Amino acid sequence: PALGYTSITPKGTDSPVVTFTFKDGAATRERVKRAGVIVTLRTGAEGNQMRVSPSIYNNLAVIDKLIHALV
Repeated sequence: PALGYTSITPKGTDSPVVTFTFKDGAATRERVKRAGVIVTLRTGAEGNQMRVSPSIYNNLAVIDKLIHALV
């Protein structure tokens, strides 16, 4: 949250999918695209949301790429 990405995924959920809200849709889209990280971004008048769904196909290096793209 301190970086502008607030989780809206319910606490205690068993799902690996997490969703965040954020302010600057265009900038966030460009950062994750440039990093080569695939996430689901929804941007618009209702607000911006990013869904991250790590899986067995991801490793810590991919998670680190996402984090560095968002910082």
